[in-house]
Order: sequence, then C-alpha cells, then structure tokens
Amino acid sequence: MKELPLQSVVNLRDFGATQTKDRKTVKIGLFLRSAALNRLSKKDAAALRDKYGVCTVIDLRTQTEREQKPDAAIPGVETIHIPIFSEAVMGVTHEREIDRRQILSMLPDLKELNVKMVADPYCIDRLRRIFHLITEPRDGAILWHCTAGKDRCGIVSALLLTLLDVPSETILTDYLATNAALKRTADRYYALVLLMTRDKKAAGQVRDLYRADETCIRAAFDAINKQYCGTETFFHDSLGLSDARIVDFRNRVLTESEILSE
Repeated sequence: MKELPLQSVVNLRDFGATQTKDRKTVKIGLFLRSAALNRLSKKDAAALRDKYGVCTVIDLRTQTEREQKPDAAIPGVETIHIPIFSEAVMGVTHEREIDRRQILSMLPDLKELNVKMVADPYCIDRLRRIFHLITEPRDGAILWHCTAGKDRCGIVSALLLTLLDVPSETILTDYLATNAALKRTADRYYALVLLMTRDKKAAGQVRDLYRADETCIRAAFDAINKQYCGTETFFHDSLGLSDARIVDFRNRVLTESEILSE
C-alpha cells in the first residue's frame, strides 16, 4: 500500500497494488485512507481531486469532531458524513481539551471501542451504509478518514481488505503503518502531557491514542468470529452484502497481478 506524498494531510495511503490471496491486485486510484482533512491545503486538495481522482470523501467522525476541526472543502468532491460512533459512545475525542485533573479517567479503552465498532447495532448500521457506498460503481476514487486515520479508519480499511480476500498479514501491516505516519504526533502529545502533568503514565496513555495496537484490531476480528462465526457471515448478515454484489465488486476493483522480476 502506497503512502501518498502530500504535505498537509497525514496517514494518507492508496490501497492500489495490494495483493490478494489468489495473487490478484487492487487497482490503483480507487480507495484511499487518511487522517482528517482539516489542514488540507488548496494545492493538496487539487491533487486529491485531479491527480489521485478522489470524487467522494466519507467522514467517519462525530458531528462534534467535525465542528471542532472541519474538513477543508475540495471543489467538485462530494463529502458524506457517516459517524461510526454516536456522541455518547465516543466520549473523549482526540480534540477534547486535556485537563490534568481528569486526564486518566477521560481516556477511552481503544480495544473496547474497536470491538464496539463491529458489535454495537448503531456502529453496524453505519458500517452497512459505508460499505454499500464503497462497493458501488463510481468514476473515481473514494477516500475515508476519521481524526488520526487509525481506529475507525483502520477498521473500515481492514474490513475492506478482508472483503477483497487480502492475507491477514498484509492487513495487519497496513494497520500498523499508522505508527510511522503518526509518530511525530504521538511524541508531541506525550511531551505536552508530560509537561502539563509530570505523569509519565498519563503521557504514555495519551501517546497510545495515536498508536495502532495489534491487540485492538485482533479483538475486533475475534468479536466478529465469535458472534458471526467468521467475516463472510458478518458481510452478508450484518452489512447486507450479497454474494452477487461482492463478486461484482471484486471483478471491478481487482486485476491480475504481474510477475515482477528483480
């Protein structure tokens, strides 16, 4: 999966060239993932639209998050707001002001949130809408993002790659690639909280909000396997994706791999 070299948005990757178990590859310029687009420059907005072909953006954040840090507009590109979590479920967000007296009690349980994404009826309803959008035919690329491009964006991305029959090792590699993309952000918040609180534990826990943890994504897929006996049933019964829709989707977005020589 290729990281795209734009200056004003982080954790931006194209799913193109990702290989499936049967050695097909995802076509380039169809699916992108990123962190929030609130700092997107006009130059990079034009690049997303004109160079990378983005025609649709799905914003996975809550309304509060959107109001705090609204995405920059991309002329000619449709933005669709589908919050995976309700305001009540989300609780603390990455944007919430840090109060040194409450910092530890405010921090969310990321493993619990990842499980909730695939088990809570509200979240599943949102995932159903998201995946019906993703699997629709379109002329151009679709990009989805949350705040850091880690948990909500990470689960949607992992489910998409699973739907395309990409090996679990590749899915995990993409999920953990966020750690390199967000390292400077994670370190900055660690230093900020340590300065405010002199509490290394609190600082470390805040830093972890910007780190992809393998146990979180494994917990989500364990929950799917436990409740639905596998992702196939989850896609059919919970997300409402028929066999015909899945086959058509794969045929449209996958291509035969070329054998590359050294």
